[in-house]
Amino acid sequence: IETGQLNLSPNPVRDQMNIAFELNSWRGAEAIIEILDLQGKRIWVDKMNIHGPGAYVYEWKGWDLSHQRVSEGMYMVRVVVGDQVFTGQFIKLSE
Repeated sequence: IETGQLNLSPNPVRDQMNIAFELNSWRGAEAIIEILDLQGKRIWVDKMNIHGPGAYVYEWKGWDLSHQRVSEGMYMVRVVVGDQVFTGQFIKLSE
């Protein structure tokens, strides 16, 4: 398993945030993007098509799985692409 850091901007975030990562290699997998609370509970999950090595950006709109705005606090992001795992943390501010 390869690991890497995510570039999360803006951070702290009020509404939407860009989740950026770079793949040095690719084995035909899609990206799974997860937003988790600090207890590890999944707040949001989505998939993203990957077409090869390179830079990718996913725009998270600030919603949870019920399509409600996420409340303020600290959260984690995990992006999994095959055997590559990227992680980061961010602070969500009130709007």
